[in-house]
Amino acid sequence: TEKKRSEEALRLREEQYRAIFEASSDAFVLRDANLDVVDVNPAFLQLYRFTREQLATRGGYPATFPPAYVAERRERIERALRGEESRTETIALRADGSTFEADMRVVPVRYRGAPHVLTVVRDITERRQRERELQKSEARLRATVEAAFDCIVSMDSEGRIVEFNAAAERCFGHSRSAVLGRLLGDVIIPERLRQGHRDGLNKFAHTGEGPFIGRLVETTALRADGSEFPVEIAIGVAAAPDD
Repeated sequence: TEKKRSEEALRLREEQYRAIFEASSDAFVLRDANLDVVDVNPAFLQLYRFTREQLATRGGYPATFPPAYVAERRERIERALRGEESRTETIALRADGSTFEADMRVVPVRYRGAPHVLTVVRDITERRQRERELQKSEARLRATVEAAFDCIVSMDSEGRIVEFNAAAERCFGHSRSAVLGRLLGDVIIPERLRQGHRDGLNKFAHTGEGPFIGRLVETTALRADGSEFPVEIAIGVAAAPDD
């Protein structure tokens, strides 16, 4: 009958929901229209270090949690009950008082025919720490490059300038902002030498080898005013981090 088919379809949907809910590595917490916790998955209990009994209290937040913290979370849940989905990176508080950095989504859902809110939380502490360390490293590198007495000019695999320090600005007569993204060959290499530069780039792209890599080479460079002057160059290769 139609009723039995509907009941079977509902049962299958709930089984699928339960399988996804339980197996997810993200923390899930489901709340009803009263903001009470209806369900949490194992990942939530592990991440937040709650017991199910602790979550059974009215509103699902321990009395020890800061009022402002609880009020902000409840406000997001109430907005979701009105149909507004939100996502933010925030500091989350565990049952034992420790904290972690979290990517938190608050999503309006219907569960068993009634409005509910599903909060999905992912621990991003390690990722954010790596990003901060990378930013510090890049800042240190930038400071070192700018303080160098020698010209430091870097290009990407296409031969486009990605770094041009203060010494290079003084030596070549170009501002850093004016040359970033331009082909290095067009900026500081005399026209008669550019084909050799392009050939070297092409060989490196295909073989990873270049005739001048790791050597000190005497050649001629081009200033912004069109004048040429002798230079010594040392070419090195460095891997750039993925975006």
